[in-house]
Amino acid sequence: MNLLDAIQHHPLAPEIVASLGLLLVALLLRTISVRAVRKSNLPMEIRRRWVVQIRNTTILLVILGLTVIWATEFRAVALSIVAFAVALVIATKELILCLSGALLRARAFSVGHRIEIGRILGDVIDVGALATRLLEVDPVTLERTGRSVTIPNSKFLDDPIINESFTGNFVSHVLRIPLAAGIDWHEAEAVLRECAREECSAYLDQAKSHMERAASEEALDPPIVGPSIRVLIPARGQIDLLLRFPAPVRKRERVAQRIVRRFLETYPLTEEPKSEKSEVTPPQTASEQGGSGPRF
Repeated sequence: MNLLDAIQHHPLAPEIVASLGLLLVALLLRTISVRAVRKSNLPMEIRRRWVVQIRNTTILLVILGLTVIWATEFRAVALSIVAFAVALVIATKELILCLSGALLRARAFSVGHRIEIGRILGDVIDVGALATRLLEVDPVTLERTGRSVTIPNSKFLDDPIINESFTGNFVSHVLRIPLAAGIDWHEAEAVLRECAREECSAYLDQAKSHMERAASEEALDPPIVGPSIRVLIPARGQIDLLLRFPAPVRKRERVAQRIVRRFLETYPLTEEPKSEKSEVTPPQTASEQGGSGPRF
């Protein structure tokens, strides 16, 4: 079998022949057109412009012609590429999610920040392309448990990330004080506010300037930094005092404990029951009842 027979029996023979014919025709037309333009009496600038336009038009027509000729083959190749891409995405889904989560993490927090994601609270000690490692913090006592938690970065795409270190070294903490029935809440509020001021006085000015600077950088209104109290009525006959006070991020629970202890030492949360003396009347005798016994 000679070369001509091999080409004729090739499955892509029609496309190859058509492509070669297209290239020859385009080259021939371009050569004739360029020669005609160069031999014309047009100004040199216009002739140069026409030559460039003829060249660009010829290239564009060749590309369009080849696209039409090889459309069927291109479609088959495109389907193969799409199938391969889908298989690749399915096989590397978790890897892609972890890398995407790493991009989100880069804007949300960094090493040293205290974050909360889902039910996990901790200090960030290591970040990577696939996972992030935290030192676990107990959500009640806000003390480190000594355990390390490794979180896949894909988790950041599913759950919201709470960055407690966003404002820097200080945070606004909330403390709820429930009052018993019958307690004078006006007096309790005044005592609680004074206890909070005494505990926060050492760093109150520093926290105020720090939070104002953080609010200015984010174009936000400056927050109320000093201790503030709101009175809530969770149910009929119940009163809660909601104290908001500034505290260092990693010492807020210690400050809250000092405020609670100072408040309990200053103001009792229970009302002393009033002792009522009940007078017991001794049984009366018959003579004291003013009557006499039965007569026979």
